[in-house]
This record gives sequence, C-alpha cells and structure tokens, in this order.
Amino acid sequence: MSSAIRGLLLDLDPHSAYLEKDVADAFAENTSGAYVGIGVEVLQLPDGRIKVISPIDETPAAKAGIRAGDTIVAVDGKPLTAADSQGQGPLRGPPGTSARLSIVREGEAAPLEIDVTRDTIRVASVRARMLEPGYGYLRVSAFQLDTAEDFRSKLLELQGPTGKALRGLVIDLRSNPG
Repeated sequence: MSSAIRGLLLDLDPHSAYLEKDVADAFAENTSGAYVGIGVEVLQLPDGRIKVISPIDETPAAKAGIRAGDTIVAVDGKPLTAADSQGQGPLRGPPGTSARLSIVREGEAAPLEIDVTRDTIRVASVRARMLEPGYGYLRVSAFQLDTAEDFRSKLLELQGPTGKALRGLVIDLRSNPG
C-alpha cells in the first residue's frame, strides 16, 4: 500500500512525497525547531556509539559538562549498538526524565558517568553577529517554521536601535539542508 501511494504521488506531483509516520514525525520535529532531548549535535558512529560534535549552549548537556569530542558509549548502563541508531535514539525521551551517560573523553583513563535531565531543546535556525562596524553576518543553519521572522529580528538587531542600514551583509547558508 505504501509503495502504491508513493507511486501515485510521484506521477501527480514531483514535489510531493509520502512519508511513513516515524519519518513524518521526524520531519515535523526538524521544521518546528524544537525537540525533547539533552541538547547535543552528534554524529552517529557505525557501531552505535555517539560522537558529540557540540553541546548546544544553555542546554542540559552543556550544563552537565558534556564537551565536543566526547563519545557516548552507553546510556543508563546499556552499551550502544548499531541497532540503537534507529528511530529517536536513546538520548531522546519525555521532558524531565534522566539519562546516565557513559562517556569516553580523551585524556581520561576511564569512562565518565554523567547524569543529564532531558528537556525541550529549542534550536535557533538563525544566528547573527557584527563582523566589523557596518558589516553584519547572518547564518541560517536550517529552514524552520519561524526562520523568516528570526531572520528579520536578527537583521534588525544588527542594524541597531537607530535602524541604520548596514554597508554589507554576509548571509551564510552553508550546510543548510533546506
């Protein structure tokens, strides 16, 4: 049935796709810009372990001391395997629930045990800063439901209280999946 639906949509509209429930849920989560977890950008390793690319500022992971380069090898005493990379993953769960992470960190003789409480994580799709007076930088990391409004807001911040036009603006869309 799923194949028939996908085939029907392909013939009707090349810009439409049929998504199974779990894929549709993940897509909706990505476009909303919020999810429940510990707040890390990760790389899933083929053996199931999770390499931390970066903790997201002001999230439970950052507050607990998780660092870029850490490798999560177990959650709640259960070693991670390749099968754990399917679906939501062990770092996700209801808000307020706790996860005990076993982390291998360079320079540490034994794995560290760190407790982290899951929370709703808001991922900012737009970041901004001044490069030098009159020249701004806007980074759009992903397109979400509120990206246009966030972009407008950050641009107004860069222009300052006077609303004076910038002499130059770099808009960074690198690695943006949208």
